[in-house]
Amino acid sequence: MKWVTFTCLLLLSLAESDPLTEKAETVSLYDTTFSSFQELTEIVGLFYSQTIQKATYEELTKITHGVTELAKKCTVDKEADSECAKPLETLLFDQCCREEGLAEKYGFTECCDKANVERKECFLSLKNTSQNFLPPFEEPPVEQRCKALHEDAAATLGLYIYEVGRRFPVSRISMLLDFIHIYEKVMTNCCQKDDGNVCFDEKTPPVAQSFTEVYQEEKHICSILESFGKRGIHALKFAELSQQFPKANVATIDKLAMDITQAQEHCCKGHTLECYLQEVNLTTYVCSHQADISSKIKACCGKSMLEQATCFPAVENDDKPANLSPTLREFMDNEQLCPRYAEDRNPLLAEFVYEYGRRHSEYSPQMLLRLGEEYEDWLEKCCKAENRQECLVQAEEHLKKYIADTYNVTKESCDLYKRLGDDAFQNYFILQYLPKLPQISFEEMSRLAKTVSAATAKCCKMDDAHLLICAEEYGDLVIGMICQQHKGHPINKQVEKCCEDSYVYRIPCFDGLGVDPEYVPLPYDPKLFTLHGDFCSAKPEDQQKQKQRFLYNLVKQKPTITYGQLTPAIMDLTDVLTKCCGADNHEECFTMEGPKLIERTQAALGDN
Repeated sequence: MKWVTFTCLLLLSLAESDPLTEKAETVSLYDTTFSSFQELTEIVGLFYSQTIQKATYEELTKITHGVTELAKKCTVDKEADSECAKPLETLLFDQCCREEGLAEKYGFTECCDKANVERKECFLSLKNTSQNFLPPFEEPPVEQRCKALHEDAAATLGLYIYEVGRRFPVSRISMLLDFIHIYEKVMTNCCQKDDGNVCFDEKTPPVAQSFTEVYQEEKHICSILESFGKRGIHALKFAELSQQFPKANVATIDKLAMDITQAQEHCCKGHTLECYLQEVNLTTYVCSHQADISSKIKACCGKSMLEQATCFPAVENDDKPANLSPTLREFMDNEQLCPRYAEDRNPLLAEFVYEYGRRHSEYSPQMLLRLGEEYEDWLEKCCKAENRQECLVQAEEHLKKYIADTYNVTKESCDLYKRLGDDAFQNYFILQYLPKLPQISFEEMSRLAKTVSAATAKCCKMDDAHLLICAEEYGDLVIGMICQQHKGHPINKQVEKCCEDSYVYRIPCFDGLGVDPEYVPLPYDPKLFTLHGDFCSAKPEDQQKQKQRFLYNLVKQKPTITYGQLTPAIMDLTDVLTKCCGADNHEECFTMEGPKLIERTQAALGDN
């Protein structure tokens, strides 16, 4: 994969050392890694609930309390106990292994017989991420919830930490605690209201939706790491940071991208404590170099260690340097370009992406990386040409056109959404994408259509400075969902090619796919298009889903069907539904009209 070559400015050191890991492994109880004993209690409690998922709340609370009390002693005098000097992760494993009967009860005796890395990996292997491993967490009624919060807020928070941690054993500690604290504020606020039920009904769903989005994004980043390795994440973070911190020099941007990549690797493995400690090391470095990095991070640096980890990714882009030239003529009109490219292309290409990124915060990171590859292709061509300068002028025009075309495609999608509306836009997406992956289930296709439609609605309200970033971020997530499903349950060969060839070209690759050439539709089955009277009494969202299933079956039956051919069939379906739902006897009407609809549908499908 050629696209990763320009990410190697300093990347060779990734294989040589991991300074964040080395530092994280030495953190002990008397370090200043925790802003308060309460923060330490929350982090340790969450770590234990992720590690020993079947243990009771009382059992884990006891061990957590012991660690906190020890920390208080060690903070006063680091030589008060021999345990004070132990690396935190070692200490936490020691504590749970020492707890009488716990290892035997929950089956980690074998892990306790090991040491260091082997012990850590053993505990990791016991983590169960299956949804059915634990029953769904059922919150008590609002009255009981508020009563518990009023009587003992710390214990109530601890219980939520316990329940969340054991159900998300490999998720980032900082992310989980951030959402737990957001929900804690919702509880505090709603429990003061006269009608707490209404308040909870109003405020809880947005928190749950936000959590789902962040959780999916976390899984998405890990899938990129799994498919494309450290270089894939490094390239993405390098582009993002160039936009976020335009005043930082290229070496600083590369160092930060490298540190994030190293931390991300441990986060994705499920080493949650080590992941958190590396996040802290990273934010500590950033806060101690504010002047060299950004003027926008001061507020984050004033927060607790735990809050900093989730604050920094959301920091707005810094202002561009006043002396930044508006164009990048030095990458097109420079006699030293080809000699530099021949000698060592990696720094040149990294600088190109960096300089483009710091000037264009409106471009998506994925497009910045594609521009880097497009530029590399032109350098490869122009440096072999007789008239290099004329060739590079053409390269500049090509990049301008590439950027304009990308924007036009995005704006065309917005125009289509405004013209069709939400339901019809979902139908259009199914028509466009189902022929490319006809093996996918209806439930999954419906979920993708809803996700794309909601993202389009959100992004198309944004101005040009944010439109492309939003559109490609959600597009990247949707393609990531498809590729994650393909990894678990292979879809087809053309999907595999798009998912594995190049990260930055995944969206254009999927957009360019045609009908899966190896797909053979099943024989026509009238039962797939049979309607029943219960449709009329269904909720509007369920009615839409049934109509969508009708469309799904149509496209599955004839993947080459066009939107023009499909529209009359959808209108015909709508007319039958309207007529029968207005009739006195819905089922009788569908019994009469359904077969006629099926005949017309079969005729529309032609030979299929």
